[in-house]
Amino acid sequence: MRIKDLIMVSMRNLWRRKLRTSLTILGVVIGTTSIVLMISLGIAMNQNFIKEIERMGSLTTINVYPSYRYDPMMKNKPSSGSSDEGMITDMTIASFENIAGVAIASPVLELSLKMTADKYVSWIQLRGIKPALLEIQKIKITEGRLLEEQDKLAFLFGSEVAYSFYDPRNSGDGMWYSEESNEERMPPPVDLMTARLKASYDMNFGEKTPPGGTGTKPVRPYNITAIGIIEGQGEHAYSVYTTLDQAKAIKKEQDRYNTSVPGTETTHAGSKKKTEETYNNAIVQVEDIDQVETVIETIKGMGFEAYSLIEYLNSMQNTSNAIQMVLGGIGAISLLVAAIGITNTMIMSIYERTKEIGVMKVIGAKMKDIKKMFLIEASMIGFIGGATGLIISFGGSKILNFVGKNISLFGMGGGGVDAQLSVIPLWLYLLAIVFTTLVGLISGYLPAVRAMKLSVLSALRTE
Repeated sequence: MRIKDLIMVSMRNLWRRKLRTSLTILGVVIGTTSIVLMISLGIAMNQNFIKEIERMGSLTTINVYPSYRYDPMMKNKPSSGSSDEGMITDMTIASFENIAGVAIASPVLELSLKMTADKYVSWIQLRGIKPALLEIQKIKITEGRLLEEQDKLAFLFGSEVAYSFYDPRNSGDGMWYSEESNEERMPPPVDLMTARLKASYDMNFGEKTPPGGTGTKPVRPYNITAIGIIEGQGEHAYSVYTTLDQAKAIKKEQDRYNTSVPGTETTHAGSKKKTEETYNNAIVQVEDIDQVETVIETIKGMGFEAYSLIEYLNSMQNTSNAIQMVLGGIGAISLLVAAIGITNTMIMSIYERTKEIGVMKVIGAKMKDIKKMFLIEASMIGFIGGATGLIISFGGSKILNFVGKNISLFGMGGGGVDAQLSVIPLWLYLLAIVFTTLVGLISGYLPAVRAMKLSVLSALRTE
């Protein structure tokens, strides 16, 4: 028999027993819907984890710190040949950039400064870096532009820095505006792009106590230009960036000033030689997310402390995968029950059609054609049930996302428009329809073999 004829015969056989076929298909529908929706919850959870981590910073960024457990017997010594082994110097930055997969490595020189914006005051954490790092990280800005190497006394501000300014005449202790998102959040007290900005390493600058009021000589503040505001929250929100050369120049003047103040020690970030520049930490930008863990292990092997947000993501994904397996297992149980139902239906069909099978053999039907007919019937039950289950799953996913639009997923926070409770990718649709068809095919195999092996005489004597 041609495959087309076998399909038509199988469809007629299923249609003759509409109630039993419908109930069997319903079992597959329930099983398919359950397993697809359960898996979609795990996929959505995983995607929400990634979005939440990406809000905190780049997954391809590695933060490196000096090692406080440096072992001089270590084979790959950092800064080989330097007296500052175990610390971050220009030599170590160069060694980081030589690691396979690293796009750029930038030292970070951190300074605590006092800043005024018109009549408002704030403490800021200034970070001197290579401007090229921000370009490679594809940092987005809401106003202005990114740093450039030739910038002088130019600062790039995080989105939350403006909220840290306060009026010292009205609040001696300062005022901090909460970053908690709500529709009625007050605007920041200053517009950094238009305000007159000054900065100083004198911690009395801008306060009621005049600079140098503690008996030290007054410090001339720097006139600062705001070149841009970084978009969004995350690791950059509270930071202020300038070029590495500018940060070094400010630090040099600060050290010179501290030397002239009695009882104040000049700090060199733990360096053993004042002539060799050392840094608070370093930022290593990796070209591809798949290389991050390898680069981290290499840096740690050099004797430094290194971490990346991908470590947190991996931990979250392990939790997500465990939950997804549990949810998928629950759905798989429903599909297993449906598979048993298909097997039962096909066995009952053999008992009811025993004489029909005998007649088919007498008129010349081949054994393999009888086997194919029952396999096609079982496969069609799986396919129709799977397709119907996917349609219901699609609708159920939409309902879940609509209901869960304003709630968080498993404590992830960030409900709102971009948070989804259920995500069904295209590959899951294709996998589900293939899987349910195979379930039907496998479930119908033993009944098909049994039908093929029926004795013709016994089949014809059956009433």
